[in-house]
Amino acid sequence: MLVSEKIQKYTEKLPERLQIEVLDFVEYLLNKWKQEADEDAEWTNLSSR
Repeated sequence: MLVSEKIQKYTEKLPERLQIEVLDFVEYLLNKWKQEADEDAEWTNLSSR
């Protein structure tokens, strides 16, 4: 079973208010990951000049 399938299986068992918290956390992680990726790209661009 894939991790995403396990996450879906578990979250379906939660009440909606907790599913919303899970969604908020996932969105937070995505934003954090994107920001880190953007910072890494910025450093890469600076070091290649």
